[in-house]
Amino acid sequence: MPNNADQISQAEKRRILAEERFSSYRDHAEANADLELGGRFSKVTKTTIVGAAPISYPRLPLNSPANQAAMTAQEPPLGYNINDQDCVGEVFERAEARKPGRLRRL
Repeated sequence: MPNNADQISQAEKRRILAEERFSSYRDHAEANADLELGGRFSKVTKTTIVGAAPISYPRLPLNSPANQAAMTAQEPPLGYNINDQDCVGEVFERAEARKPGRLRRL
């Protein structure tokens, strides 16, 4: 007996798989948000999906304590590079690290 899957072409199978691959939980939520359900499952309030619309926050006043970016003053340079590191390790470890062309593997 032939199966229904045998009658679908390979191109059609690929198209269906591609459509299913790109769906997400959010896509399903948006699709099912406006379903008309009845009985005890009927809607009481409007369904909202978090993240479906972009969020716009009000602009903070410049003198607001929450607006810390506006309240930061120019910092003077420290006078030294904060990325410089002191040499650490035992004496033989430091001597080995100074040899040219040596790569250490961890």
